[in-house]
Amino acid sequence: MLKNGLLIRERHCRLDLDCSDASKLALARYLSTVDRVISAMLARDRLDSLGDGRFSYNSNSFNVLGYEIRAVVKLSANWNGQCLQICCEGCGVDGPIGLNRELDFQLEAEIRPGPFLLIADVWVGIPWQQDRWLGSRSIVQRVLDLVLDRIERRFRRGLRKDVMAWISCCANYE
Repeated sequence: MLKNGLLIRERHCRLDLDCSDASKLALARYLSTVDRVISAMLARDRLDSLGDGRFSYNSNSFNVLGYEIRAVVKLSANWNGQCLQICCEGCGVDGPIGLNRELDFQLEAEIRPGPFLLIADVWVGIPWQQDRWLGSRSIVQRVLDLVLDRIERRFRRGLRKDVMAWISCCANYE
């Protein structure tokens, strides 16, 4: 989808939690532990906390048309009492000669608690300039879909495992 000059891909994810202690209040408390949530969703060995809800993350490389591309993403995360908001503050790309530069990549996510579930709405986007991308909109869309696939896997696996561990030991003691 093109919106305001951005090529955008978005995804709605739902994480059902089969646990009677996974109340909306308990899940809100969990999401308010911002550093813990971000650490659960991203590989800890590639994540650096910059303080005040800001992080730097060195992603695994992506293979696009036979080229290995690696992103370094700066993120901010904030619990506002209703949802955990995550935003990209900047993104650098390392790859073949000519691709080592800052990229105007945009990412926004909201994770909300519900009774026995977490809901995430995520969108990623990049300014669309047909001449810049050699008119290959489908390739750029595919790259954005790969980013969303990774985010969704982290949400469904890493976050699920951590939230269940947190609920089993901490939900009733906060």
